[in-house]
Amino acid sequence: ISYHTLGKIFLFPYIASATIAVNACYIIAALLMRPSEDRHFTVYHILTVVFTSTFLCYATHKFEARIRRSFLSRLKAEHDKMVLEHEKHQLMEGTNEIREDIYKGIIQKIDQSGGFVISSPAETMMHMLKKLQEKVRLPPRAFQGVNKIISILGRSNDIFKPHVKRDLQRRSMIGGNGNGNDIKAWILDLVNNDEDGSVNPRPSSATGGRSLEQGNASLTPNPISSEQKARDRLLEKLDHWNFDVFEAEALTKGHGLLLLTITIFQRYNFIQKFNIDPIKLRNFVSQIEAGYINNPYHNSVHASDVVRTTHYFLKVAGIKDYMKDHEMLAAIVAAVIHDFEHPGVSNNFLVATKHEYAILYNDTSVLENHHLAAAFRILQKSECDIFENLKPEQKRSVRKNIINLVLATDLANHFGEIGRFSTSVASENVDKKDGDTRLMILRIAIKCADLGHVAKSFDQHRRWTGRITEEMYLQGDTEKKIGMKPSPIMDRDANKNIAKSQLGFIKFLVEPMYKEFICFLEKDDRLLKLPCLKQLKSNLAYWEGEAKNMKSKKDKEIKIHSMKEGKHQ
Repeated sequence: ISYHTLGKIFLFPYIASATIAVNACYIIAALLMRPSEDRHFTVYHILTVVFTSTFLCYATHKFEARIRRSFLSRLKAEHDKMVLEHEKHQLMEGTNEIREDIYKGIIQKIDQSGGFVISSPAETMMHMLKKLQEKVRLPPRAFQGVNKIISILGRSNDIFKPHVKRDLQRRSMIGGNGNGNDIKAWILDLVNNDEDGSVNPRPSSATGGRSLEQGNASLTPNPISSEQKARDRLLEKLDHWNFDVFEAEALTKGHGLLLLTITIFQRYNFIQKFNIDPIKLRNFVSQIEAGYINNPYHNSVHASDVVRTTHYFLKVAGIKDYMKDHEMLAAIVAAVIHDFEHPGVSNNFLVATKHEYAILYNDTSVLENHHLAAAFRILQKSECDIFENLKPEQKRSVRKNIINLVLATDLANHFGEIGRFSTSVASENVDKKDGDTRLMILRIAIKCADLGHVAKSFDQHRRWTGRITEEMYLQGDTEKKIGMKPSPIMDRDANKNIAKSQLGFIKFLVEPMYKEFICFLEKDDRLLKLPCLKQLKSNLAYWEGEAKNMKSKKDKEIKIHSMKEGKHQ
């Protein structure tokens, strides 16, 4: 506040008083100098002086009041500013004190243990939040909010994984009851989300049905006998989103995985960059291809589709621009082996039947761990070791990345993977120079490739849908045969509404992931326009129409049945 303003405030009363005094003196002098008979003159002067003094006092009071209000307003603003600065200073001091306390605590732990103590980011965050509550006076709502954050950090095993069961109950995404509940149960079963810690009891039993031990034999593949021109025409479309792997399978008489893998290795120049023996590459891919069991869905054709779609994301979507060569090598190999020796049943089935794989891998990502272990056994053979000439650091990194990528395809980890990715993108913390960040992007890419048929041309999507449905029905048949209750939507006698199950699968699992990933890719390159989302929405619209038709047909059947019963009565 300036001295000039203060002077105005305190000077105005004195000016007003001086003016009244001068006017009073003037009246007295006028009365003394004029004769008493001249009353009109005297009254006139008195009234003039009184009116002038009154007006001057009133105007002075109003002006002074305005100046005082302005002064007080500015004084309050400066006081508030000083309070905020003081609180900010206190908060900074409190934060520094908190940090020092945490560091002292860590050092104390090290001294007590005689070694090195590693604290996780979540643990450090919890300590900081607790110290914040102790050192800084927070408003009640802020204090409660900090308490809630501490509670979530302390309770959650994975802060990126949503509460699937709760969200399914809140969002009537599928609508209806009966079959809709089966679909919800199937999704929960699929992602293996045991939020309440409960496990559906199932009887102990041998596996039965199809053998789980097929496809282990090593064999020498026959040479590819497709016509060169037809094969070349097909490979010209390798970079197209709707590349037809079924055509590749037909042209190569069942060796589509071998053709596509070797072609992609050549296009990325892996053979020269990593000094890979072409014969060993052929042996490795041939044995992996032969090890894929002839399931309706999880077979070598599906592996070909995932390899080709992974290549699409690397090349066409531009991921290769910031990936290292050995990371791309790991991505392609992971796609090749990601369902190796898949028995055509789910992880939950293997766990429920106490299969040897479930016992070996402690009920955790059972199939994915088996795919990896079985494929790495093939790589250990000298005639199949495509990594023999890699540097030790490269070999370790490639193995680590392959393991990470294949484990990411387990749908039990689905929401955790998507949560990490979306959180990173939302926080604008996608540092492509960081190896872990690049691996996270590759994990989402291979997941999108694994479920890629949902976003392919409708002809391909419908074909794959028929295959996965039949494979699930076969598992349901096996479950009934060995005395188990069929898994949700796997009972071919009870589940006739394929459209509704597809709607649940696409809306809840696939569409959110594709939206997040494609938006991320297109944001990187504004000229990039990928057809994936548009095709996915088109396929989704088809299933929505089919679901409505099925509902109308069912309602009509119920109405006719009711009418017949009414007539009978």
